[in-house]
Amino acid sequence: MAYNVFLGGRLTGSMGAYFEERVGVGTASPGAPLHAYIAATTSTSPEEVLRLETNDEGVDMNIGYGPGIDFFVGETGGSDYGGTVAVIREQASDVNTDCAMVFHTTTDDQVKAGDREKMRITSAGLVGIGVTDPDSALEVLNTSSQLKLSYDGSNAAAFTVDSGGDIAIIPSGGEMILQGNLLPNADNAKNLGSASKRWANVYTGDLHLKNDRGDWTIVEEEDYLCVINNKTGKKYKMGLIPLEDDE
Repeated sequence: MAYNVFLGGRLTGSMGAYFEERVGVGTASPGAPLHAYIAATTSTSPEEVLRLETNDEGVDMNIGYGPGIDFFVGETGGSDYGGTVAVIREQASDVNTDCAMVFHTTTDDQVKAGDREKMRITSAGLVGIGVTDPDSALEVLNTSSQLKLSYDGSNAAAFTVDSGGDIAIIPSGGEMILQGNLLPNADNAKNLGSASKRWANVYTGDLHLKNDRGDWTIVEEEDYLCVINNKTGKKYKMGLIPLEDDE
């Protein structure tokens, strides 16, 4: 005979028999094999509905240890390990409970192991994808060396950072809006464009040119261009010859 088991409050009387093999905690009509129910409150904090606990009973705990949930998925003849969500210790000291939340996934026929970790959120709130020790708000390392952010839409846009450090805007008509300066990682060492991939048009205010030999600024006046030698302070008016309409 199949039973539903209802555990609601104290076990003071008949537990009740129902029609399916389900367990209800706080509900007499479980809607899943295990159904835990609790009434909502006005609290602004998460409600503890399920507790997974490991308790120190004299064992020297290690970094990486903590409670988790393993997931198994069906395959021919049974099931196989698919992944884990866990909260693990970041420190070995018994008195230090710094913890990270980790997410493990596997490919076909892989078994549970520490190197199955794909993402973690550290105790400091840093997120690492492909790394176990992120040192920024988001650190991503992937075997394809590529990060893509995209959204759906008729004119969907995305940007991709590849292993060479290039940034591509998709589609070709997309725009990248910067709130700050776009800077190279070293002075006078990087190019804007290349000999084979040039910018069609460059729109700028004053143009500043500087290398180990010269230091110049081109300033746009109302009816002429002025070139300033920043080393000497001397200014030069560029001679512009007007062209006829048919030239």
